[in-house]
Amino acid sequence: MLVLAGKDEWEQVGSLQKERLQLMEKIFPLDVENMNQSETAEQIQSILDLDKQLMDLAAAQQKEIGAAIGKFNQGRQATKAYHATSRS
Repeated sequence: MLVLAGKDEWEQVGSLQKERLQLMEKIFPLDVENMNQSETAEQIQSILDLDKQLMDLAAAQQKEIGAAIGKFNQGRQATKAYHATSRS
């Protein structure tokens, strides 16, 4: 997911997120009696670190989209103003 997000392939990230949630539902709650707690803690920390990186990329993408929408709206307003003054 992180690699795809780095390539701006957000649609595929979304598809993988659905699969990821299904897998997470299968493994929780954890079977603490039959697991290596240290190894499991390391794996969970790795997942959290990757999630943080992914969230940072998503936040940056969201800002870019917001800026693009803002520019689009400014252009639309300028076009409306132009048409309004040109008809006068």
